[in-house]
Amino acid sequence: MSRFAGKVAIITGSSNGIGRATAVLFAKEGAQVTITGRNAERLEETRDEILKAGVAPNNVNVVVADITFEAGQDEVIGSTVSKFGKINILVNNAGAAFPDKNQPMGFGQGIDNFDATLAVNIRSVVELTNKIVPFLAKTQGEIVNVSSIASGPRASSDLSYYSVSKAALDQYTRNTAIALIEQGIRVNSVNPGYVVTGFATAFGFPQEASDKLMNHMESQKSCIPTRKAGRPIDIAEAIAFLADRNASSYIIGHQLVADGGSSLVIGMHAQDLAELLNDKSFAAEFLIPLPLLDIMLLSMIERVCVLVALFNNSILIYFILRKSAAKLGNYKYLMIYIAVFEMIYALMDGLTAPAVFSKDCTNLLIMRADLAYIPIEYLPLANVIFCNMFGMSMALLAIHLSTATSLKNNIQLDQISYIGFFYYPKDANGIEYIHWRSVIGIIIHSIFITISFSLIFYFGFKCYHQTRVLVQQSSQSSSFENLQSQLFYALVFQTLIPILLMHLPASVVYAGALFNRSNEYLGKAMSVSICFYPVLDPLPNFFIIKSYRKALFSFSSQIFKILSGQRETVSRQRAAVVTSVSIRK
Repeated sequence: MSRFAGKVAIITGSSNGIGRATAVLFAKEGAQVTITGRNAERLEETRDEILKAGVAPNNVNVVVADITFEAGQDEVIGSTVSKFGKINILVNNAGAAFPDKNQPMGFGQGIDNFDATLAVNIRSVVELTNKIVPFLAKTQGEIVNVSSIASGPRASSDLSYYSVSKAALDQYTRNTAIALIEQGIRVNSVNPGYVVTGFATAFGFPQEASDKLMNHMESQKSCIPTRKAGRPIDIAEAIAFLADRNASSYIIGHQLVADGGSSLVIGMHAQDLAELLNDKSFAAEFLIPLPLLDIMLLSMIERVCVLVALFNNSILIYFILRKSAAKLGNYKYLMIYIAVFEMIYALMDGLTAPAVFSKDCTNLLIMRADLAYIPIEYLPLANVIFCNMFGMSMALLAIHLSTATSLKNNIQLDQISYIGFFYYPKDANGIEYIHWRSVIGIIIHSIFITISFSLIFYFGFKCYHQTRVLVQQSSQSSSFENLQSQLFYALVFQTLIPILLMHLPASVVYAGALFNRSNEYLGKAMSVSICFYPVLDPLPNFFIIKSYRKALFSFSSQIFKILSGQRETVSRQRAAVVTSVSIRK
C-alpha cells in the first residue's frame, strides 16, 4: 500500500523545483494533492508530470493563487476542502529571494526588499498555517516547512534578508511544534543546501553563471563533500519522510538538513556567492553584466539624450524660423514638423524608459513603472504611442521572458508594460508549434514598413529629379539650385540615421526571433541606439545647409566669447583683489 494513500496534501510553491518534485512524489505515493502557485502555465506543467506518472486526474487540484494575500490563502484551503473533503498534510514550500534595485545582494538593500522577502518566506507561512490548523487537528495531520541551511548558525551576509527570513522560519517551526503537538499535529522542517533550482538567477545573474557556479561547487569537496549538488527529488524525499507518520512519528520541531554535507565544512560560505559570480575570470565567457546595472545605465543614457535632443532640435527650429534662406518657402514647415516630432519622440523615450530584450523566438519592448515618469495605468498606451513613433511595431511578446525579467529585477508583471507577438507557444503537452497569427501579423507590419520606405525613397528621388529639371529649365539662380541640393542631401542623411540606428537593427532582431535565434547583445545595443536618433538626426541640417552652418558657427562663437568674457572678468576681479591686498600691505 502506498504510504500516502487516503491522504490529502497541499504543497505551496509547486509550480517548479522542489515544490513540483514533492507534488509528483506525493501523488505517486497515493496522496490527493493540491498544487498551487502564481504561474498558471508552470502549474499545468506540474499537473502534466503528475498525470504522466499514472495518477488519476481527479486526484490533482490546481489552484492559481498568491498565498501572500489572504484571498489566495482562502482560495487554496477552500478549493482543497471542497474537492477532497479534508486536509492531512501541509508543505509550506513557497519561498523567494529578491535582488534589490539598488544592490542585488548583501548589506544595504532597501526596506521594501526586506518586507517582500519576509512576506513570502515567513508571513505567508504563519497566516496559512493558522488557517489550516483546524482542518489538520481533525485528521491528526503533518506540517513540513521548507527552510534553508542559510538560516544559520553561520552568517550569510550576501543573502542577508533571505537568511533572516529562514532563521525566523526555523524558530517558528520549533515553537509551533510544541504548541500544535497538543492537537496531534506534528511540525518539522527540511533545510536544503545547494539544490539545482536556478537560485542565483533570482538575484539577476545569468542562467549560465548560475549553472557554472553549481558546477564549481560540485567540484569542490570544501563546498559539497558529496561532490554532488542536490536535485529537487532529493529534497522531496526528505519532505516525504517527515510527512510520513509511520516513518517519523517520534520527530517534532526538527530541522532535517539535506545538503550533501555543506553545513559540515567551511569552504564555500554563502557570503562568497556575490564575489564568485561577479569575478571576471569566473564569468568572462558570458560577458553578460547584471541586468539591473544594464537598465540603470540605459536609464541614465536616455535622460542625457533627451536633454541633448531637445537642445539640438530647439536650436534647429530657431535657425529654421530666423536664419532660413528666403527661397526655402513652405519647405521650412516640413523641417519644423520633423524637429518637433523628434522632440516629442525624445520626451516619450525619456518618460517611458523603454528597453529592448531579445531571447530565442522573442523580442520585447518593456517599459518599467519604477523607471518611467508615467503612471503604470498609462504605460500600455505610452508603449503603443512610442512604438508608432518609432515607425514600426516593436515585436513579439513572450510570457517566459517577461517573467524572467521581472524575477531578475524584483518586479511583478503588473508593474511593467510590454508589446508584441509570440511566434512559438507550447501546447498542453509542452510541444512547440508555430503561431501563424503572430507570423501573419509581423508579415503585415513588414509589408507596410517596406511600402512606406519604398514610397519615401521613390518619391523623394523623383521629387528631387523633377525639381532639378525645373531649376535647369528656369532662370533660377545657381544659389537656389545649391539650396535644393543642400536640402536633398540633408534629408538623405536624416533618413539614413533612423535606418541605421533603429530600423536595420530592429529588422535583424525580427528576423532572428522569427528563426528562433537570440539577439541579446543587439537588443541591448538597440536600447541605446534608439536614444541617439533624435540627438543625431538634426545634425545634417546644421552642417549641410549653408545658412544654418553659418548661424551655428556664429552662435558657437558668441557662446565662446560669453564664456571667455566671464573667465576674463573673474581673472580681473582676482587680480584686483590681489592688488588691493598688496596695497594694504
